[in-house]
Amino acid sequence: QVKETLAERGVHESMFQEIYDEILSKPVTKEKEKSKLTPPGSLNRGSTLFVLEKEVLRANRYNTPFSILSFTVVKAVPKEDAKQGRVTPEEIVAVFVGALTSIVRETDLVGMLGSKMMVVIQPMTTGENAKIALERISNRLKSHEMVINEIPFDINFVATVTPFDAEETVDLKTLVKVAQTDLKNQADRVSNVQGMV
Repeated sequence: QVKETLAERGVHESMFQEIYDEILSKPVTKEKEKSKLTPPGSLNRGSTLFVLEKEVLRANRYNTPFSILSFTVVKAVPKEDAKQGRVTPEEIVAVFVGALTSIVRETDLVGMLGSKMMVVIQPMTTGENAKIALERISNRLKSHEMVINEIPFDINFVATVTPFDAEETVDLKTLVKVAQTDLKNQADRVSNVQGMV
């Protein structure tokens, strides 16, 4: 079909390969690069925000609870010698998300709120129940085998709970801001402790 179109436009057949090679050599577009940031099994940032907004509206209208569990990887250490450059941060996140999606309940949704911030949206879940769920999920993640490019890794992460609160997290923007701030503060504390060891 491409050949026919080019022929109709007067492009000689000997030029087809040259044009094809040029297309292949072009850099990946920003849109394609962004799509790589969403690991399989998770929602991208736009879809995650859409779902969260619906949960906020539902909670405000019907007074139903929901919570967010937020995760970020602070350190990934190979269990065996690995050549530098063989594993990217995106691959680490993708493997972590894969483990997360296999652990959470069927009613929970895993989404991305940034290249390093993963969230689990838990409908109909109070803050107290979310804390119990977070402990269970964290324990399972710690024992889950994380393999990236055939290299087993120890992945250290931090996680926080952000329950919806009609007064404290009244809208989507505030809810996301609180979740991001809590997670960053926790990650900074862990990084500082690791730096002191």
